[in-house]
Amino acid sequence: MRGFLPALLCLCLLTGCSGQPETVQEWDDAPPLAQTETAAAELLHITVEQVEIPLARLQEQGYTVPVQVKLTKNPGIVAAEWGLQVDSRCSFTVEEEESFHIYTSCDAESGCLWAAWLSGGETFTDTGTLLTVQVTLPADAQAGDSFAVSYAAVSPTGKAHIWLADTNIAYGAVWEDGSITVTEG
Repeated sequence: MRGFLPALLCLCLLTGCSGQPETVQEWDDAPPLAQTETAAAELLHITVEQVEIPLARLQEQGYTVPVQVKLTKNPGIVAAEWGLQVDSRCSFTVEEEESFHIYTSCDAESGCLWAAWLSGGETFTDTGTLLTVQVTLPADAQAGDSFAVSYAAVSPTGKAHIWLADTNIAYGAVWEDGSITVTEG
């Protein structure tokens, strides 16, 4: 029963079990949320890796490139819900990091990954890799091509990201978007 409750709560975060109908928006029509402007001590920092890879190495790796998403500043959270938007020319899979116990939902058509995480009631203050996204670039990728892997503050269904300090206090968040750039060599 102890492991069941966090899984159920994460499922509710991912699917919206609030009892209220969600407003559904197309991903491309979702309004972008501005990064929060709050005192720096109250902000979480999320960094999506910027990868540069030589074309020859990309070919050796079967056009698949790992991209890490890192929590680089964490004043302490008990739950979170957030997403990534992967360039529509790419496909992707997710490797979840054991220490964060993230539950993900992917929408291959929109290129969106939506993640939920619960600490089980304890405040979590660690930093590090939240997850690794294995991004497969198109086989016609050439040197000079760039493919965005961006933080998503709004889900394909219009749900806003949230990082909770406790059940009543939400932190603001700032982030750095990532990308994969193919180089010569």
